[in-house]
Amino acid sequence: MRLLGTDISDNAVARAREGTFSQIEIDRGLTAAARDKSFVPDPRGWRIRDERDRASLFNRIEQRIDRNGYLVIGSMESLSTSAPQFESKRHLRSVYYQIKNAAAPAPA
Repeated sequence: MRLLGTDISDNAVARAREGTFSQIEIDRGLTAAARDKSFVPDPRGWRIRDERDRASLFNRIEQRIDRNGYLVIGSMESLSTSAPQFESKRHLRSVYYQIKNAAAPAPA
């Protein structure tokens, strides 16, 4: 079994949602080509290009997740419109996602 989990502070999530990064943050290990592919100049530094959408992220997750694996995201997130290939499931008061038609029992 393999488990991947992340925990990010509320401040980090808010900053990431805004999608704007300082020059110092951009310069940390990001080539100019990668920067120009994913970011546009912004008065506060660099902003993520709008055409980079959540659907492409969840398509990549779908390709890598085990067919019977579970995807757990933040309680305020929903995949119903951005990733229709995942279906929501409930266990107690929690929601998790699986690839549609995956046959796995609910988590214990």
